[in-house]
Amino acid sequence: MERMRKLALALTAVGVVGLPMTTAATAHADIPSVQVAISTYYSDWVRVCGWNQYDNKVCYNHLDTPGSGYTRLSGWWWQKDSTVTITGTNSNTGAVRNMSCYIPKNTGNPYYCDGRSRKEL
Repeated sequence: MERMRKLALALTAVGVVGLPMTTAATAHADIPSVQVAISTYYSDWVRVCGWNQYDNKVCYNHLDTPGSGYTRLSGWWWQKDSTVTITGTNSNTGAVRNMSCYIPKNTGNPYYCDGRSRKEL
């Protein structure tokens, strides 16, 4: 009987401790976020880093960019009113270029990060 009481007490303690963690994780899912679409001039693939919809700093490590038009980074969501950092690489030369792309609070989905017209990426 004593063994059962200790087990019940332990399970109750785990449930109480686990509850705030679960609640905190789901609260961030409501952070306004968008997907990004990226255009490049020099780079044929990019790495994108920034804050996601769960308020975590994350990076997407390899998005192929064709060099014309925009490539949408599907399935990844970036916080509005924040900046993503984009690092582009040219596979032929190894040249690396960087740019920042600010995502305004009042913007639609996707948000377009233009590294092509300014020849930043």
